[in-house]
Amino acid sequence: MKRRYADSFFGKRVYKGWNLEKGLTWRIGPQRIRFFLWRVVHGALLTNKVRVDRHLTIDAGCKICNVHVETPIHVLRDCPFAAEVWRKIVDQGSHADFFSSPLSSWLQQNLSSINNNFSPTVYAWVPWHLVFGIACDCLWRRKNKKIFQDLTLSVPSLCNQIMSIVPNVFKAYKEGINISYGSNPSRAITVRWFPPHEN
Repeated sequence: MKRRYADSFFGKRVYKGWNLEKGLTWRIGPQRIRFFLWRVVHGALLTNKVRVDRHLTIDAGCKICNVHVETPIHVLRDCPFAAEVWRKIVDQGSHADFFSSPLSSWLQQNLSSINNNFSPTVYAWVPWHLVFGIACDCLWRRKNKKIFQDLTLSVPSLCNQIMSIVPNVFKAYKEGINISYGSNPSRAITVRWFPPHEN
């Protein structure tokens, strides 16, 4: 019963058969983006298709292109807006591979720790999974801003936003790694409370 409820509420997992503990580095980066990627991997992204399935709305269409049903792969890659963003971010020689996979394969190849095939020279110094996660998160937030706040962002503006976030996140991530490996060792100090003097 619990499993059936979880499947109906959260949707089916899209990774079927993956071992999430091996090969995927979706746990690296800001917590908000890690949680977002976790929701994508586990089929828990609240797209219009899912909202229709849960009887929260009657329209499963994409509010960006107004043509296709809004599914996770559509919002994150196949919507004409998202596809244009990816064409500017992904290395040109990799477009055919990048745009041809189903959702589970697409996530697996882009979140794997060894994959850096899609990274253009602009992002060559950053792990691809970090660029990928930030870009997916920005696409999702842009879609929500369009729907809930009626704010639009052009493709060049969103690409600039992604390009400004990536170096900052990577720098913070690298500094976090250095700290955790002892470049700034912490030291233990004893703290004790002393009662005030009575006069």
